[in-house]
Amino acid sequence: MDKKQKIIEILENMSIAELVEIHNRYCEECNYPDDTIYRMDDYEEFMQGTDILRLTNMICYGSFSPNDDYWWFDGNGNLQSSDYPGESNGIIYISDIANAMLSDESGYGNDDIQEIIDEEDDDE
Repeated sequence: MDKKQKIIEILENMSIAELVEIHNRYCEECNYPDDTIYRMDDYEEFMQGTDILRLTNMICYGSFSPNDDYWWFDGNGNLQSSDYPGESNGIIYISDIANAMLSDESGYGNDDIQEIIDEEDDDE
């Protein structure tokens, strides 16, 4: 199994909270701030001061439930939410994260992934 497959396997077996943390670190490193995923606990503080009509439209044209654990903005600035953000929601792409980790030579704070990245290649 190559390094990318090993990293993907680790990412696929993470808890949702761990995967969201890695995803957000990926977004930060790759300068994708619009793809950040937030905990619902942060919603009120984050949206404070937002025009009520704008906020209503963001909810109406999105797919948002305050009962979910996580929320984010879709490509149109509308609100999306889920208890399990991932590829099925069009937000976390594990393969892209694994590629970026290998390119950056960074496990984004995960020691197990960093160990895989730091392994010597068999052909060296």
